[in-house]
Amino acid sequence: MEDQESTYQEVRVLIISNKPPYPPTDGGCIATLNLAMGLDDAGVKVTVASMSTPKHSLATEEIPTSILAKLNLKVCPINTSINSLDLTTNLLFSRTPYIYKRFISPKFKDFITKILQGKSYDIVQLEGLYLTPYIETIRQYSNAKIAYRPHNLEHEVWYRNALNQTNLLTRYYYNNLAKRILHLEKELIDQYDLLIPISERDSNQMNIMGNTKPSMTIPAGFAPYKLPRHEHLDSEVDISNIGFIGALDWIPNQDGITWFIDNIWPGLKHDAQGSNRTLHVAGRNAPKWLVRKLKETPQIVFHGEVPNAQEFMMRYPILVVPLNAGGGMRVKIVEAMMLGRIVITTNTGVEGIKANHGEHLFVANSLEEHLKVFDTLENEPKTIRKISKNASLFALEHYCYDKLAVLLKGFYINHL
Repeated sequence: MEDQESTYQEVRVLIISNKPPYPPTDGGCIATLNLAMGLDDAGVKVTVASMSTPKHSLATEEIPTSILAKLNLKVCPINTSINSLDLTTNLLFSRTPYIYKRFISPKFKDFITKILQGKSYDIVQLEGLYLTPYIETIRQYSNAKIAYRPHNLEHEVWYRNALNQTNLLTRYYYNNLAKRILHLEKELIDQYDLLIPISERDSNQMNIMGNTKPSMTIPAGFAPYKLPRHEHLDSEVDISNIGFIGALDWIPNQDGITWFIDNIWPGLKHDAQGSNRTLHVAGRNAPKWLVRKLKETPQIVFHGEVPNAQEFMMRYPILVVPLNAGGGMRVKIVEAMMLGRIVITTNTGVEGIKANHGEHLFVANSLEEHLKVFDTLENEPKTIRKISKNASLFALEHYCYDKLAVLLKGFYINHL
């Protein structure tokens, strides 16, 4: 009886993010926005306080009224631009990672302070490592429990970025940055009250690092009723057009698509009969060198930033997610699976997602493995429908944000 009554207990949550959750243009934004919306649907009173940065900028008037009606969304402009002198000085004379230091802002501290003074919260949920500088401020002005929600282990992202670099200076800097971030992540352990990792793997890693606080894994989720209507793929679909979509200002995506173009695409751009395949690439903020590479490579169409990511994914039955770096979970893979797309990714790409190769998606780490996947799709037509159906059912079972939000609300209530 007590558990049933606790479902109706009012919970007030302040979510703090280092980038606006709207528009949902990358995995981090999607993970923040969808969980916030899910918590609201579960009866939680949600306020979102977000930085608006040069890379991720947003004015309040740009936010749809449908979101504002559900979330009390507040935005604070912060300048996180890279300054070459500051970066060099930091590298030589500081142990604090420069990427972390850029999000430490007196202006944002005042912004958070006013929000905390203006209202009482039960939970303050920090969306990632770069919000942890404000733990002391939260403790000073609120009695709320602090829930830390790392979207990934940041040091792993940078170690993996370093491994993929051929430039020795860049590799040195990324390794140095990774070491600093690892030291920071270890220092952070148990400064929070509750841990909400986005994958079981990250949860296990943080326990190894020393976490002793109550923890619940809450992956990124979606509202299936807001996704485009679709039927499962069949054997008649055209699989000669392949899609890729991802934020192209994110280094793991840049390295991943470059690796795919250099190592996989030359052997994949023709099928067994010699017919052409076409790779369609979409993503925002691609650097000039990458745009040039995409446009100069035969049988690749570069679409740039597309107005609707889901509509783009629906055009292409096969989506490649070639990642050799990153952490947490790849939200776009889950989104594509929920849409019934056939995802081909790497060992790194599938981390944090309990999907099985050949059942829910395909894992391919070499040209030979990619060729084997396409041979299966072309010569075993029933596989197309099987993977499409399995993918969508798997994603619907494990990644609906309404179910995840109810679980998180219960976790919060049990620890108030």
